[in-house]
Amino acid sequence: AGTGATNADVTLKAISDRAYVLETGTITLSGDAQELLSLAYYDGKIGTPEELTVPFNDRVHFFGDGVYDATVGANGKVYLMQNHLDRFYTSARALDIHIPMLKDELGRLLTDLLAKVDGQRIFYWQVTRGIETRNHVYAEDLPGKL
Repeated sequence: AGTGATNADVTLKAISDRAYVLETGTITLSGDAQELLSLAYYDGKIGTPEELTVPFNDRVHFFGDGVYDATVGANGKVYLMQNHLDRFYTSARALDIHIPMLKDELGRLLTDLLAKVDGQRIFYWQVTRGIETRNHVYAEDLPGKL
């Protein structure tokens, strides 16, 4: 076990060869820190998770068609943002899911959302294949939903 890379006063601490804990200040953030989420975004709308809903015909409900990623943000910076965005877009492309904004736009959106909340936050984001009537075959030009 040892200490890994540091960014935005957040330390990535190795606890085994494949497990890491993100530490910052006096609190430790881990994958179970979902309770820190208090802001949501869907299809251009920002609100609390209770205020926003995903439409019933989003393919994610029927088929799980989606890609997600997660990281931490603190001090106005999203931790390893470029690495996470690269992986997110590569995964979506491999599944033929069309992300409805450019990579730099999504990076700005994540940074802007971080600025709206205080302290350290776990970021979880997902793109779904999109909305259409339930059918196993999907439209090739279907725009994804963030």
